[in-house]
Amino acid sequence: MTNNQLTQLPDPIFKDLINLKYLNISSNKISSWGDNLFKRTFQLENLDLSQNMIALVNSSSVQDFKEIKTLDLRQNPFACTCDLRWFRDWMNTTTISILHNEAYLCNSPPEWHGKKLLSFDRHKINCVWFTTIQIIVAAVCGFLAFVIVIAVVYKRRWYIKLRWYRIQRSVRRSGGSGAVGYQKLDGDVNKYDAYICSASENYQWVLKNIFPGVDCGDLETVTFGGEFKLYFEDRDAEPGKAEVYNIIENMEASRVVLIILTRDFMAKERYKFEIITAIDLLEKGKISDILIVNVDGLTARHVPRLLRRKMERHDFLTWEDSEEAKLTFKEQLVDGLRRKRRMENVI
Repeated sequence: MTNNQLTQLPDPIFKDLINLKYLNISSNKISSWGDNLFKRTFQLENLDLSQNMIALVNSSSVQDFKEIKTLDLRQNPFACTCDLRWFRDWMNTTTISILHNEAYLCNSPPEWHGKKLLSFDRHKINCVWFTTIQIIVAAVCGFLAFVIVIAVVYKRRWYIKLRWYRIQRSVRRSGGSGAVGYQKLDGDVNKYDAYICSASENYQWVLKNIFPGVDCGDLETVTFGGEFKLYFEDRDAEPGKAEVYNIIENMEASRVVLIILTRDFMAKERYKFEIITAIDLLEKGKISDILIVNVDGLTARHVPRLLRRKMERHDFLTWEDSEEAKLTFKEQLVDGLRRKRRMENVI
């Protein structure tokens, strides 16, 4: 089969030649052969593959060389790269006589072109750069994935906290330990008339424009002289308790939720979380209404989708700086809170 311009050998070609002892396939254009080509050549002892186009030899290529005594691979264009390391090690350990191996030459890469194959081994070629590139790529991808996960978790942190709170509460209840914190009982009145949702940046605005004449408590030595008990986080949050617990448990303990709608309020995820929580409680009947005080003149497109219907119906209190407008606003707020209280008492 020598000098026949062969480029490949189908696996079944030698399947019936079980007594074949010598095979010369030299001076062709064979670059590789199938794993099963020599599976049934049980008696093959001498194999000549010289003067072909063989660049690489791997372990599956020689797995059936059980009876071979001599192997000739002269004048093949060996690629002395990391992929040839296994074959080069095999040359040192095999019992097969590799004929004229001192004449085998590397054809590539350029730095090894023309050098003897026997001078090539795994210690003389730098294969670490493959691993280094893979490590760098993996590290960069891992870092980017980490950053993305952190960003998503940070953005959704309040919703994650809500889910975690609900899981913990379910576990406590199923364990028979009872609910922790304020819980409504049949016939019980709300602990608070209203839960105030406001941005920390609007702290002074709330103290100046909401509390006087409305809240029945005091803060910073100021007594407000109102008739309603308002929940205000800076004053009423339980110290040491997680924010999400204070939000949910005190919102559940309130008759209505009063949202102080400002640009500062809408700019932070925490306040969007409070809106989602309030709407969820409203739908479950745990609060009776959501009252909105539109301070900055925001429109429906500025608010979350769940509040958009209220805004489109103009179902909110408008704040203006004129004295008459302030009096009107305060009367509307008080009337709204009284109405919700009367409705609960009737029920």
